[in-house]
Amino acid sequence: MSTFLNARNGTKARKPYRCCLCGERINVGDTQDRRTGISDGSVWTMHMHPECHAYEQKPSVVDPDWYEDTSDSAFSRAEAIAAMKEGAK
Repeated sequence: MSTFLNARNGTKARKPYRCCLCGERINVGDTQDRRTGISDGSVWTMHMHPECHAYEQKPSVVDPDWYEDTSDSAFSRAEAIAAMKEGAK
């Protein structure tokens, strides 16, 4: 069981990360969204591109079982960007 602690959206990355949703790099200085929580006594942090985070929030985009094994990306960043552009129309 995981307990969500906080989220910080729109922060600048101070070091390189990998987006936990699409698997692509988040470079130093890029805008990122973060989630922090605790699970089985371990603290975890998820770093995400803002567009990936927004896309992931849409109903039925990510299979809930995906969070159990995040070795593969949930979707591509291009897919998230396209969906966000389509939603803005």
